[in-house]
Amino acid sequence: MSSFTLDFEQAKAKHLLFKSRLRSILYGIEVDETPVASQYECGLGKWIYDYALQVYSDMPELLELEKVHANIHTTARKLIGLHKAGKVNESRKGLAEIDLIADELIALLNTIEKKLEAGAGKQPVLSINNTNNKEYHDLRKLNEELDGRIQQQIEDSNRSNIKYEAVLAALQEGIIIQDMNGVIQSANHSAEVLLGLTAGEIYGRSSMDPSWGSIYEDGTPMPGEERAPMLALKTGLPQINQLMGIKKGDGSLAWLSINSQPLISNEDHKITGVVTSFFDVTEARRVSARLEQSIADEQAMNEELAAFNEELVCSNEALAIANEEQSVINEELRQAQDEMLELNKRIVESEAKLRALADNMSQLAWMTDEEGSINWYNKRWYDYTGTTYEEMAGWGWQKVHDPEHVDRVTEKFKQHLKNGDVWEDTFPLRGANGEFGWFLSRAVPLKNDEGKIISWFGTNTDITEQRRDEQRKNDFIGMVSHELKTPLTSLNAYLQMLQAKAAKAQDSFTSGALDKCVRQVKKMTTMINGFLNVARLEAGKISIDKQVFDMAHLVKEIEEEIILTVNSHNIVFAPVVRTIVNADMDKMGQVINNFISNALKYSPAGTTINVACVTLNNHALVSVKDEGFGIAPADIEKLFDRYYRVEGKHTKTISGFGIGLYLCAEIIERHEGKIGVESQLGDGSNFWFTIPVVAE
Repeated sequence: MSSFTLDFEQAKAKHLLFKSRLRSILYGIEVDETPVASQYECGLGKWIYDYALQVYSDMPELLELEKVHANIHTTARKLIGLHKAGKVNESRKGLAEIDLIADELIALLNTIEKKLEAGAGKQPVLSINNTNNKEYHDLRKLNEELDGRIQQQIEDSNRSNIKYEAVLAALQEGIIIQDMNGVIQSANHSAEVLLGLTAGEIYGRSSMDPSWGSIYEDGTPMPGEERAPMLALKTGLPQINQLMGIKKGDGSLAWLSINSQPLISNEDHKITGVVTSFFDVTEARRVSARLEQSIADEQAMNEELAAFNEELVCSNEALAIANEEQSVINEELRQAQDEMLELNKRIVESEAKLRALADNMSQLAWMTDEEGSINWYNKRWYDYTGTTYEEMAGWGWQKVHDPEHVDRVTEKFKQHLKNGDVWEDTFPLRGANGEFGWFLSRAVPLKNDEGKIISWFGTNTDITEQRRDEQRKNDFIGMVSHELKTPLTSLNAYLQMLQAKAAKAQDSFTSGALDKCVRQVKKMTTMINGFLNVARLEAGKISIDKQVFDMAHLVKEIEEEIILTVNSHNIVFAPVVRTIVNADMDKMGQVINNFISNALKYSPAGTTINVACVTLNNHALVSVKDEGFGIAPADIEKLFDRYYRVEGKHTKTISGFGIGLYLCAEIIERHEGKIGVESQLGDGSNFWFTIPVVAE
């Protein structure tokens, strides 16, 4: 073959030989790799790259031949690389791909040969002479010899594997083989049985896998690196008779006696893996334990028998003493029975007194089991409601509740059943005459010695008249507050007129006096508005006008107003991201302004007040934190009650009637939110509330 001509038959023969060379390499037969691995070193490659691509560049089959030829060599290099990396089976599976590529290459050579023969001398096609013919036959012969050697090696390997697998299958011991990383590569059938796992569940697992649940003989966990196979791999020394407990496939504990032998390469004397044999000694351990227990029991029995013989000698004397003691015990037992009868009599009398007391007390009384199902009412309950126990048993009390309140009361009561807190609420109950009266209900949990709730005891106190008095008081306050607004409005207008005249006359004294009057009028107006809001709230006339808006905009508006009007404190507004809520925007502003106003009142001038609004657990959390005087724990519990004010040396000069925080709490409750405060005396306060956010 010259640099300008190609003997196609020889090229075909050599690439048939190419497959045999590659197969020989992958099956461990020493063959030169160069012609297989390099696409540029073989004759066909030289003809393609040195000549044909320049002369026949317009022939599509030639361009396809170049790709297929490069592909067969690239694939061969990949398979040789896998073989060298130890992935023998994966490399041998790739021979099927080589066969397909070689068939495609031979077909392209046939097509190109025919085109060149019909191409009228663009390249002379040499006929196969004697030399080429001999080389061709030698190649074919070498190919056949290589195939024969490979086939023989495969058959020898298969026979060896059959014998090896037969030996492993016949062994009673479990046998596993692991690579140098401790990963299981094979296991015999006995190993599957002893471990209670299938071959698929065993292969690929490592000795380091914690799911084996390995333990030492004393029951403590055995680390993966301390197990016999890993010690053999680490030290290169056999590990003999290691006792280890493992968790089998069915979850039971098995005890194994394990021997591990490292596998050493004959060529470089390096550790390539480890073979481990093991057998189950669980039953042997049980038998040994039973034997030891039997010996111990026998010794104990002999000792007891000797002691019994000694006791038997003294039994007659002991029997006489026992008879005397029995007489004393019988007498004491008769006295105890008399005392028990007397105690039972007292208990019956006590129960009768308690029942009479409960039936005649002014409150309606009741008891529930630990789950809140009522199992007793006093007589006052039945007298007021006109019901029977059969009607009221369990959760039957809901029948005499106002439909507008029953769902709220039920939900609140269930919540207290869960957390075990004392329950208190007010609601109307329907009497036997069909009219509703208002009651203050309170229930406390009753617990056993272990602290577990076993029942609840509750009372309902009639507060109907108190509610009516409260309503009359609220009506009076509302009427008076409303009547006071008109003269205050007029007074404020006159004061503003006088301020203008004083300013025009440049009368500084009069202007200062009028400014103080205006501030006092504003305070009066604020208090009157507070009383009006309380009256409206109690009458149910405060409406909540909900709309969807961004809390960030509301906080920004409040910030702009505060900056213009307040210069006594350093008020810091944290940046607020988009926070969409469905609420009454004016009422939310009223609550935030009340928090800020209180912070200004109850913290020294020049201190810092921090205002923030963040989203937490699908709720908008608004907080106002000051550096003021702080609040005592006893005051915190009542801080949101109506008309409650904290008394102390710092609050004597601060005006107010204790209605601002009460209104804030009612507004937040109507928005299905929560309100609270965190504070310590001398360490400032943090007032906060939450309301649900709207998903966008």
